[in-house]
Amino acid sequence: MHSLRRSETTHGNVRRAKKVATDAGKPEEWGWDQFTNGITLARLSEASEVAGLVSFLSGPDSNYITGQSILVDGGMVFN
Repeated sequence: MHSLRRSETTHGNVRRAKKVATDAGKPEEWGWDQFTNGITLARLSEASEVAGLVSFLSGPDSNYITGQSILVDGGMVFN
């Protein structure tokens, strides 16, 4: 019996302390709204949300999960 497991996480855009480009004269919040408009949850993910999945996959609660690619994107692919 083999005990090697492999799964991966892929993620959409993760919020970082970075400015978003906007049209001239528009506030930065307008730019974030435009950027997240196509995401079902209407926001970027936080690094801790991606890290939580990595932690789960590394722990004993995921012992029967293998060969999976789990996407963390807030529903971006559905739009």
